[in-house]
Amino acid sequence: KIERSLDSTGFTQLSVITPPANLSVINIFADTTALTDQLSYFYRIVATDSCGNTDTSSIGKSILLSGYAFSDLSFLLKWDESFLEHGNVAAYEVYRDDGSGFTGVSTFDETIFEYAETGVPSITPCYYVVAIDSMIFPNGLVDTVHSRSNVLCLNQPSQIYMPNAFSPQGQNNIFKPILNVEGVTAFNFSVYNRWGKEIFTSLDQDFGWDGRDNGNLVPLGAYAYQVVVIDGNKKRIEAKGTVVVVR
Repeated sequence: KIERSLDSTGFTQLSVITPPANLSVINIFADTTALTDQLSYFYRIVATDSCGNTDTSSIGKSILLSGYAFSDLSFLLKWDESFLEHGNVAAYEVYRDDGSGFTGVSTFDETIFEYAETGVPSITPCYYVVAIDSMIFPNGLVDTVHSRSNVLCLNQPSQIYMPNAFSPQGQNNIFKPILNVEGVTAFNFSVYNRWGKEIFTSLDQDFGWDGRDNGNLVPLGAYAYQVVVIDGNKKRIEAKGTVVVVR
């Protein structure tokens, strides 16, 4: 009997299966009813012999990974503790897919259950966590077991981010929007002086303002801007404000 629980005590039966033909190899049962992106589960196996005697296996628990995407282009992951009876967690490994396949990004000891990062080359990254457990079974067998969480994809809301100041002759000498938008189909970025005259415009999201008007550096002060973006779903996203030119 395959049994499942949410709290390691109140187990319910998932399935009754015939004994595998070969008990010396790894046998697999797939729980297709598990909501692995919402809950973590405890599992055990109860074996019954031909005399009606039963024996219960050790208990193992799945890992639930959850997380958040914030408007400042940062991501936060949280996971619950891995548990395999007769084992101790040695480390947790975090893997990320930013569009080119999953790769390891960080490793933590057994006391860490969250990870935050910024500067990810995707606004919709996917993650999973792997627990590395060091096992010492009652029969003396020593082994290492890897337990993987659910895959979690985080999608930040569409948004336009604008610096509030920049220096045309400084290190960050180009003023342009940072877009958190999927599938840009149209883009317009304009800058205006204090009298409302348009002194810069761009239809290319990679082409920003260098702080000049007709080739001359503009005076210090505040300048108005407007950004209009149309995303892949034909949604209009707009940002207006002022930027301060400093030296």
